[in-house]
Amino acid sequence: MNINLNKDLDPKMKLNARLVTKQDEELLLIWANDPVVRSNGFNTKKISKKMHRKWFNSRVSDIENCKFYIVETEYGLPIGQVRLDKKDEKWYINFSLAEFARGKKMGSILLQKIINNFDPFQKTEFIAEVKQGNIPSCRVFEKIGFVRILTDKNKIVFFYELKKHFLVVGGGFGQVPAILSAKSLNLNVIAVDRDPNGEGMKLADIPLPIDVLDIKSIVEVAKKYSVIGALTMQSDIGIPAVGAVIDALKLKGSGIKVANRCSNKIDMRKVFKKSGIPQPLFKEVKNLEETKDAAEQIGYPCVIKAPDSSASRGIVRVNSKKEVSKAFMEASSFSRSSSLLVEEFIEGLEFGAQAFSVDGKCNLVLIHNDQMTAPPYMIPLGHSFPSNLPKKALNKAEKAIKSCVEALGILDGPSNIDLIFDKNEHPKIIEVGARIGATCLPELVLHHTGIDFTKAAIEIACGKKPELNKKFSQPCSAFILESHSDGIMKSFKVLDKFKKNPNILEWEVTSKPGDKVSCLRKGTDRIGKIVVKGNSAEEADNLARDFRLAFKLDLYKNKKASIKHD
Repeated sequence: MNINLNKDLDPKMKLNARLVTKQDEELLLIWANDPVVRSNGFNTKKISKKMHRKWFNSRVSDIENCKFYIVETEYGLPIGQVRLDKKDEKWYINFSLAEFARGKKMGSILLQKIINNFDPFQKTEFIAEVKQGNIPSCRVFEKIGFVRILTDKNKIVFFYELKKHFLVVGGGFGQVPAILSAKSLNLNVIAVDRDPNGEGMKLADIPLPIDVLDIKSIVEVAKKYSVIGALTMQSDIGIPAVGAVIDALKLKGSGIKVANRCSNKIDMRKVFKKSGIPQPLFKEVKNLEETKDAAEQIGYPCVIKAPDSSASRGIVRVNSKKEVSKAFMEASSFSRSSSLLVEEFIEGLEFGAQAFSVDGKCNLVLIHNDQMTAPPYMIPLGHSFPSNLPKKALNKAEKAIKSCVEALGILDGPSNIDLIFDKNEHPKIIEVGARIGATCLPELVLHHTGIDFTKAAIEIACGKKPELNKKFSQPCSAFILESHSDGIMKSFKVLDKFKKNPNILEWEVTSKPGDKVSCLRKGTDRIGKIVVKGNSAEEADNLARDFRLAFKLDLYKNKKASIKHD
């Protein structure tokens, strides 16, 4: 193929890196003796063929301490070399471009290509030594983030620590586990949220005040920082932004098509119907009259839902015709869509599952018990492992879960599934989120199996296969803590006998004295959590309930106190 070097060499072209072979010896000698290369070297003398051969053989044979690459165009044309020599646990980096490739802004692209080959989860440090006066090389290193650490009359020394950027969509309390886990993996965390004071924003390396619904701005940020992965936790609202980033940067995970299916319950219902996935009867409605008609057709009790909310907002059980109008207003207040869902209310056992997909297969399913609040709001109170379902029911549920996850097109990463066993003992899929579940589920999965779901989700988002083997099976339970009245928090008390109980794994109160609190109407009204273990799920549930019952919360409930606080 004929190549016009002036026209076809540009920073946007695809480059490939390969290890140097014996056949490259002559080419590298030609490049090394180029007048510009020699003048920029600390030794300016021309290199003899004999000297070069001896040096070349020493480098290509030392595979532990030398990484030596030729970088080529997609047509196989060599344009430069990059060599890294390991000394004192640091990689000393050297590069040069073929004469025809200079002046085309290819140097930084060349180096970034090689640096990207290193494991982003491993701490890696690079040193570059540049001869004084070699301004083009200085610019190349500075462009990709190297910083000057030493300057003398002979050379300038640059330093760079490999820290890839990872995007967390959301900066509130629910994203804290993802941010801390990503940081522990040596990733630089970018968090976006319209609230700059969120708990997660305080922990992020780069907190940016961008609304999670501003997908265009979030994609621009992801491109600017060349993020290697993105996710959101415990809420569906950020899933479309994550999907858009995955598509734009060709990352691992669920793209925008899957994200829209999972974040909009109407789209999800339609996919399930087409794929024959067991689910409740449903109707899409656009106004109050259609809602009344749908409720009559489906029958009472039924459920009216905002299709695009999260944290159980805008989900109301309706027992009779007279309750429809109020439920319609409640669901509409939490919806950004012009439509709502009216669904069959299924009497039966409600439960859930955490699943994980790798390379298009849902290959891990962990089914758990659920505890819900009484209607009308139906908020998850807690979960426990292992499931109390009999083996036959577990098999049915697992089959339905794998089918629904794969029907949605979730190829890589976690899923959060809500189900109900109806009176005929058939599992029905209520909804699926392309994310890790909330209400202490990441903590429970870790305590139950030893699998760190949060870490696994970050790893797979970055293109690395996670460890998903169960290490043990420990019964455990978790419940949220909440206020039973609206008011302002004055103080709280936890009995000493619980603080000293070895079966209590974690507890925390996230609200502080002076904070406004409310009784539980949505998932974000929680004020803390309790996580425990036991000899069985039932024993663990009982201990967690005892903690909740003994938890004392003192509130200012009078109007005067509220005004004073404000």
